[in-house]
Amino acid sequence: MHCLSPQVSTRPVRHVAVFKLRDMSAEKVQTLCRALGELQPLIREIDRYSFGPDLGLREDNMDFCITADFRSAADYQAYAANPAYLKVVAEHIKPNLAPGEPVARCQFEMDISSNAKQSLMKADPPLFDTKFGASNPTRADGASD
Repeated sequence: MHCLSPQVSTRPVRHVAVFKLRDMSAEKVQTLCRALGELQPLIREIDRYSFGPDLGLREDNMDFCITADFRSAADYQAYAANPAYLKVVAEHIKPNLAPGEPVARCQFEMDISSNAKQSLMKADPPLFDTKFGASNPTRADGASD
């Protein structure tokens, strides 16, 4: 594993935000998830969007996490300034934050060099063929198409 230079701006960017909520009721969490779920269709810069409440597998975790992937730092900046995103923050996140608790945020460049290709090659059946660089599905009788 290696760290990437913050000066490189052509790599995909992952945004992570975690925070504690004042009220972790099912209704509040469901309302927040619904509001966040409406953002991806509205904000074209979002490449992948995941969010949800903590599973409670460790003590002292934050209550909620949002991760968002973007093709570039510029796409992240467009998301962060988008009125739809700002509305969700103002109406659903800020009013529900636990008093005195920080919101932790981080944006970092993702290394996409070979992990995806390796995981596709390890799939059963393999979804990536190193000889041709594309998927090579096989039929049920084992013969290639």
